[in-house]
Amino acid sequence: MLKKILYISIVLSLLAFALAISPSQAKAATSTWQYSSSGKGAEAYFTTCFEWPSPGTVCTDTGIYVGEFVFKEDGTKYPSSTMSFYQTQYKVDPRGNWIWISDTWGYGEASLSVDNKLTRATASGDLQLTTCTPGRRGEINCSETGMVTLSASWSGVGDLFRSKSNSHTLSKAYNYTSHYSGSYRDAIAQVSGLDTGVQYWASIYNTSSMEVIINHGGW
Repeated sequence: MLKKILYISIVLSLLAFALAISPSQAKAATSTWQYSSSGKGAEAYFTTCFEWPSPGTVCTDTGIYVGEFVFKEDGTKYPSSTMSFYQTQYKVDPRGNWIWISDTWGYGEASLSVDNKLTRATASGDLQLTTCTPGRRGEINCSETGMVTLSASWSGVGDLFRSKSNSHTLSKAYNYTSHYSGSYRDAIAQVSGLDTGVQYWASIYNTSSMEVIINHGGW
């Protein structure tokens, strides 16, 4: 009998709580997040070891990425023109094992110029570099290694490629919608002041993406 009374009390308490929620409070449980980005950019990747290196040969892989985008989140715009740089060094031993030597990267504001047909691009930026190396006891040691000014240029080659994708997910917890459209052209890139080796790939691009998440209170 006592259990039955407790059960009825719990049910009545939950019912009273549900009735106490106003329509505006119930509606507040649903929230919407919107994010979009659009803009032009260029990227390139180089290596000094295009083929498998001989034992002891130090290889250097270099990547440079620059973009001028306008990000928009829930109606607020955030213009951004940035450059990022990444470089890793490694070698292989006589048994073919890969040995990491160092990683260096930097990120900062940049100037970028891209024509509408994606046939030319130029960029420059001042980056603060950080380098990480392995320690004798397995630890990783990182330190700032100074500022560097990078300038790069791209010349488009070949056809202009276009792509689009859309995604839509519905559930009781949330709705998710995304859209992407972009165009790109392969390119030949040059970076001044760096021994980058052989170009592995490079491109000039123009992209636009959008995401909308409607949360029904299920998260």
